[in-house]
Amino acid sequence: MHLINSLCPVIICGGKEVQQRDRCIAASRKVVEMSFGHMHGQRNALRIGAIVRSLYTKQEDITDCSETLLKLCACLESIFFFGTYELPERTADLLWECICCLPVFSYGKTKFPASVESCIKFVLDCKDVQTHRGRLRLLIRCALQRQVLHTIVELLVRRSEILKSMYDSTSVLGDQILSEILIASLAVLKQCNFRLVLKNSAFLDQQWNLPLYKTYELVPCNRIGLDIRFSKGYVIVMKVEPGSVADEDLRIEPGDFIDELFGNKTFNMAKTTFFQLLMDYRRQPVCIGIMKCLDNEDKLYAPMKPILSSLKLSKDKLLQRRLERLEEIAAEEGALPVDRQCTSMDSCCGRISATYRGSTRVEDSKSEEQLGSGITRILLSPMDSRRVVISLLPTKVMVRTVDTGEALFEHGFPQIACCGRRADSRQNFAYVVRSNNSGSADSTFTCHVFAAKDERETSFILELFGRGFHRTLWLA
Repeated sequence: MHLINSLCPVIICGGKEVQQRDRCIAASRKVVEMSFGHMHGQRNALRIGAIVRSLYTKQEDITDCSETLLKLCACLESIFFFGTYELPERTADLLWECICCLPVFSYGKTKFPASVESCIKFVLDCKDVQTHRGRLRLLIRCALQRQVLHTIVELLVRRSEILKSMYDSTSVLGDQILSEILIASLAVLKQCNFRLVLKNSAFLDQQWNLPLYKTYELVPCNRIGLDIRFSKGYVIVMKVEPGSVADEDLRIEPGDFIDELFGNKTFNMAKTTFFQLLMDYRRQPVCIGIMKCLDNEDKLYAPMKPILSSLKLSKDKLLQRRLERLEEIAAEEGALPVDRQCTSMDSCCGRISATYRGSTRVEDSKSEEQLGSGITRILLSPMDSRRVVISLLPTKVMVRTVDTGEALFEHGFPQIACCGRRADSRQNFAYVVRSNNSGSADSTFTCHVFAAKDERETSFILELFGRGFHRTLWLA
């Protein structure tokens, strides 16, 4: 306000002078706002250029798991919604209507790009996206996959008479130079390899971040083994029958959303239609698309939480069921006696959920040095972490992934040279395994490093190791 006041003439007295000062303040404020808005538009254009460079230089497949992809989409959306004359939802309506009219707009002798038209048609045919904002998001994802995003923006900019009625001069799309910079930046994305699951679109109305999506082809059967409920247009798995085709390798779990069945979207599908599909394809492989409620880090997908809560499916309950099923699978494979419960009195029986940090080769030296150097090396050069369940069985250690139940590795206690933790990193622990026969002169050693939830869990798992081979090392 001090800046604005300094731009105005000094008021002496009288109504006219006051009115003149008010008009001057309003005009000055408008100048400041326009200057700030133009700077914001420039920052967005520069930011999206930096994000594009980051994607291009990596030269690797870009999937839905990419954090940079999420930043790109959010930045582009902010460009579409900044500097408009309307509220965001109204802007989304106008922008989507404008895009839908692109194929019928005349560009002289230039034929309208078929690739762009197919993108628009794909979004129009998608039934689980209900709002125009969600459709714009799906269009951006589809255009990235088909490498035509820059073309769509260029076609929009050509319709300057429409954009002028939507965007002011502070926006990127309302500024000729900034819009050209945007188009040039997006054109670089033609060189990037996008591998997106476009059918994963049910929650685009709410946010860019999407749930983990899995597509399965189950063997033909008379009974899949799923207990389901219909809620707010979604089909939710309540229970999975142990031993059924749906239960194999923990593919489908309680809390998961069935998104697609035999190529048909299930959102707002009638119950009769759903069960009729199962009857019609009874003797054929079951093609099913699943939106996972829990990701690989055991995090619950936030937009699903209200629906799951209404069905009395809490995160703790879902995680507990996942761990119980992993234990049952271990028993079925003969790792544990069937129906045996793990108690504190067992000689060596227990399990714990942890994060697998990775493994590294260590020298054949003192146990303390093997553990210490192995843990330090992994923590200084982190690898891709995975959520796992460590099962301590009577004769061996088995490590499985939490998300799929896949067995990563297992080692008998005679193979394990030592286990322990560092005094300066008590949440992390490791065990060293001998890869060759113990009597061999050229034995090699591998240190597997894990992170528990807290120090108490680390102590618990190392105590179980100690029961298994009676030489746990406490590096206090």
